[in-house]
Amino acid sequence: MKKLPVLCLTLALLLGLSACGEEEQDSVIDLVQGNLDAVYIGVADDSYKELTGQTAEDCADAYRNNLEREARFFLDYYGYSGEGLEDETLRQVELLYEDLYQKAVYTVGPSARLDDKTQAVKVEVSPLDLFRLAAEDTELREELFAPIRQKYYWMNFERTDWSDPDLYSRSPYYAQCRADSVAALVSLCRAHLDEVSAGDPQTVVVQVYWHDYGYWAINDVDWRTVDGLMIEYP
Repeated sequence: MKKLPVLCLTLALLLGLSACGEEEQDSVIDLVQGNLDAVYIGVADDSYKELTGQTAEDCADAYRNNLEREARFFLDYYGYSGEGLEDETLRQVELLYEDLYQKAVYTVGPSARLDDKTQAVKVEVSPLDLFRLAAEDTELREELFAPIRQKYYWMNFERTDWSDPDLYSRSPYYAQCRADSVAALVSLCRAHLDEVSAGDPQTVVVQVYWHDYGYWAINDVDWRTVDGLMIEYP
């Protein structure tokens, strides 16, 4: 399953490069590398911030926004609406992704000039297999969900459309059940976090182009492709 484009984050890049040749190619590599580090693992060194004009707060906001979008994709993936979700529940999922992305495996470079306004940067991503591991552990899933089914015994879990946002306004019990279920899914995933491995590297050629407004920017479609490869969703 591919991540939905709406959940893919692009970070505004304010890079006015006057260099050329090898120095320029190194800069676009640093640009892509720094963007990946800032968005996925929350690291933005001084050289990246100077290169892009981003502040520490800008980079922190991009990192937090990505975690929230990942958390909301998690809900979609497992069939739940995020409408009116409690902050505490969403935060549990964000913390799961925060820990998972510390295991991210990607390499950037080399780059090549395509024309005066376009650079191509090679990015290799090795997808993380956490959700495959979780999907295969049907025994633990049943163990975690058994008390939830018992607690909400009058609900028909199989026939309830948990993705319907109107569902949660009908009774507070639906929201409570969702929170318990999401917590169980987070526990299921966390049980396999230490076993996570990276799959075979997948290559994406990311275009960095000179924007009409006078800065270098990463092609949005290429960024989404990289984003979709970070984590394997079976």
